[in-house]
Amino acid sequence: METESRPFLIPTATDGEQQQQQGWWPQVQHTCKSSFSKRVVPWIGVPVLINAVVLIYLAFWVAPQLRGLQRHFVPTKFTDYSQTAYFQDPGSSTDAAWEDLLGDMFIRVSTEELDLANQTSISLPRDDKHLAWLGVHHDLHCINTVRQWIHRDYYHPDLTAAEQNKLESHVSHCLDMLRQSVQCHADAYLMTFRWTETRRKPEFNPAMPVRTCVDFNLLRRSLQPRSVELEEIQGLENPLMGKEM
Repeated sequence: METESRPFLIPTATDGEQQQQQGWWPQVQHTCKSSFSKRVVPWIGVPVLINAVVLIYLAFWVAPQLRGLQRHFVPTKFTDYSQTAYFQDPGSSTDAAWEDLLGDMFIRVSTEELDLANQTSISLPRDDKHLAWLGVHHDLHCINTVRQWIHRDYYHPDLTAAEQNKLESHVSHCLDMLRQSVQCHADAYLMTFRWTETRRKPEFNPAMPVRTCVDFNLLRRSLQPRSVELEEIQGLENPLMGKEM
């Protein structure tokens, strides 16, 4: 009971002697044993402790989640691109996979949620909500944009010089946003190498570790009540420009 009544207290001299015997208490040569030092010295560590707590909080803090957003984590093993529907040859089946993946990327958010994120956005006419994407959807949109650029003969035939320059600028924007997103999250899972009989230099080992990832299907389902239909987006008119004739 005595321990429970003294949580998180800086150890007394008796505690220190006991911990020193246990081998992990810092070895400090005490030269001053005045009552003043006994009262003041322990408090010197308080600012250090506060700073440490703040740094830990900042390291693990994430942006406020949207109300009802489900972000649960599950063990996941990455697969090779050849085993997914997203990077097959361009065509209707590949496009359908991407349309399904990005079909609910436009969502509605409240003014309060925008304020929490320190953001502003376009108002939606059907309710007192605003138009938004999640960052993950922007990243996926950018990956698809780069994919279509790789296969531009299929997706963007007969581009004019001006159209090509505009698309190249969009692709460059996407690539650099993806760079920043990757660096922001800084995946620290180890990727390894191996020796093969066909190369003299180390080769990347394609065997992927099991990771802890967001259950993306669950996250998508939790966003469905916020989904903004394409017709609603197409009905938006820019108030800064005149109506089309």
